[in-house]
Amino acid sequence: MLGKRGQITIFIILGVLIVLGAITFFWLREEIALPIEPDPEIDEFPQAFKSVQTYVEGCIEQLGDEAALKIVQHGGYIEPNNDLFSGEFSFNALFPTDSTFVSLTGNPESSIPYWLFQREPNPCESCLLDSARPSIDEMALQISLYISREFGSCFASYAEQIEQQVIDIKPLALIPYIETVIGDGFISMSMKYPMLLQKEGTEIQVEQFYKKINFPLKELYDYAMIITLKELETQFLETYSLFVLDKYQSLDAEKFPPFYSATEGYDIIIWIRYLLQQKFQQLLSIYTPLMQVDGTANFKEISSPLTLEDTFFRMMQLDIFEGDEHDDLEISFYYNNQPMFFEVVSTDSTAEIIMPERIEREGSMIVPPRQLNRYEFFYNYAFPVIVELRKKQAYKDQDISFLFALEANVKHNKRIMETMAGLTNLYGSDIEFSLVADEQSGIDLQTGEPIQQQIHPPVRTMFCNPNQQLSGTISFDVYDAVTLLPVEDAGVSFACGGYAKCSIGTTQYNADERMFNQPLPLCIGGTLTIDKQGYMPESIPLDTALDESKIIPTIIMYPEKTVNISIKRFFMNDFTNALFINETTDLDQDEIALVTFKEISGNSDYFSVIVYDNTTNETLQATLVPGVYDIDAMYFDAKGVVIPKKSKKICSGVSCLPIPKSKRKIPPNSIPLKPAPWGGVQWKSYQINANQLYSADNINVSIFRFPDPQNIDDLEYLNKLKEYTTRFRSELQLEFN
Repeated sequence: MLGKRGQITIFIILGVLIVLGAITFFWLREEIALPIEPDPEIDEFPQAFKSVQTYVEGCIEQLGDEAALKIVQHGGYIEPNNDLFSGEFSFNALFPTDSTFVSLTGNPESSIPYWLFQREPNPCESCLLDSARPSIDEMALQISLYISREFGSCFASYAEQIEQQVIDIKPLALIPYIETVIGDGFISMSMKYPMLLQKEGTEIQVEQFYKKINFPLKELYDYAMIITLKELETQFLETYSLFVLDKYQSLDAEKFPPFYSATEGYDIIIWIRYLLQQKFQQLLSIYTPLMQVDGTANFKEISSPLTLEDTFFRMMQLDIFEGDEHDDLEISFYYNNQPMFFEVVSTDSTAEIIMPERIEREGSMIVPPRQLNRYEFFYNYAFPVIVELRKKQAYKDQDISFLFALEANVKHNKRIMETMAGLTNLYGSDIEFSLVADEQSGIDLQTGEPIQQQIHPPVRTMFCNPNQQLSGTISFDVYDAVTLLPVEDAGVSFACGGYAKCSIGTTQYNADERMFNQPLPLCIGGTLTIDKQGYMPESIPLDTALDESKIIPTIIMYPEKTVNISIKRFFMNDFTNALFINETTDLDQDEIALVTFKEISGNSDYFSVIVYDNTTNETLQATLVPGVYDIDAMYFDAKGVVIPKKSKKICSGVSCLPIPKSKRKIPPNSIPLKPAPWGGVQWKSYQINANQLYSADNINVSIFRFPDPQNIDDLEYLNKLKEYTTRFRSELQLEFN
């Protein structure tokens, strides 16, 4: 499921830079200074039963190995998409900066948590920072749960050997209880699992087992925390990205719009936001791996005789460990061209068309009119960076890699911490930046002083404890809206307002009873959600009360439908009358179209992007569900259009007398726009119903192209896509076939 951000651990906000030192002290004091755990006493096994101890402790070690290796691969979580281990997981491959986890591959199975990210989806209102970093205790609990869950199948693999030794084993508990301790250089696992052992008339009862592995989980975790705090303190990701952006800025359609510049005249430059985003993503994917940490095994100093390049390379050499050497540690940074949030804000720009503010200066009897072009642009963007900590020969002669993610955030050309500290002018924006005024923020917002309060990791809510499922039996069936067959293995979760959300179970078909029969936690104002991959999630309000059973009406789930997308183009033949040439045609190799479908009804977060250009060889497709959509299409003419020179007269009658004939018409030279954003379509709240979607294999999207410009005033039509879409609604309707 494409989800919104969860709020699952600490870092509500650590505040501005001036109090960071105090906050860091309290955080590190809690997490790093762990006591040394002594080895516990364990049961003595007679020689006849020694093999059972060997098998049990062999399983503990094997499963502990598996759990630890999974944890380092997923930044502190064994199975990030399993609520049992990760709490409220959210992963969105299309919008990775609107999630709590990100992936190098786009696969949720390989996802990695953000240890620092912006809590709200972009564009944000309060723009607070958060973290999905688990605590040491949470990781230990995960290992315990994993061993407890997998122990039965592991121990069963020894059944044949145990049978050959004529040992009879009778467990005296349903599942083992595991207590895990993560310390400096080790993970210890104590298991309490009472069992009765019998062999040749001898009977003993045992229950205590113990295994310790020399796994450097805490060391890698501490390194990751130091890097996260360094990013919070210095904003090195934001600094580097702004440097890249600044390096490639120019008054050139092939470069990035400048932070500020100005020209005079009627020649202007127009940029396309989508193309800028693609270019920025490519640059970030090239430069991010050049980031290095001084004193690590893979550090190689890079320099250049050119001053600007040398400054850049030195900026990419991070002094995180303040001169300490870590010869057995490699640190690498990755950005794999994942979709980023990227927008450029200015007075006259639209969401996709970036252009300067044009200020007309009226002429006089002596001075002809003129145009000032103010190129003042404010960038807002966010992108994920995955950090790999690789410790050489760390465990059983194997390298161990710990992966976690950081999110870079820039607001109006400023690093996010500068913005939150009030060090920027939020030009043209109603975005509100604020800090959290509570003890977890670490700052007293009235005095600006640090609060002497430890930053605690989240406590697992009692709401999700199975012992709190005190309602009567809640029963319901779930069926497919198209096939009318039962939907099995759908996940069932229950949320109580903003307090907690818990995974409860799954649906299973049984001819004699309903597909879900289970008590839930008590809540007034709760929400029951049914979710399965390949279906639109269904949520219903539900109040639960002590011992009160309920039968919920059958829940219908709508499956996703992947349809082919074809794009047809109308020609508009006249700006004044806005008449269409009725015959539509396919796009040719010199035309580009960017089409987005965004479901807005609140039932889901479905978003599809379709790009047609001259490199498109595969069939265009979109995965949709029935719902209400905003559908936006931008049309680009790759060959461009030209605003003719001297096509607009700036005076008439006697007002022309003082103006030389050569300056009475503008622009003085033709203005090429290449590529030209010269049409499209813009649907707001377009209803796609189930009958339309499930009966179709193809959706035809009709767009229109403006006529070639006759003078510079025709640029104003670029902001009228919605107006023309509404005006020619009947001609532009989607076609389902």
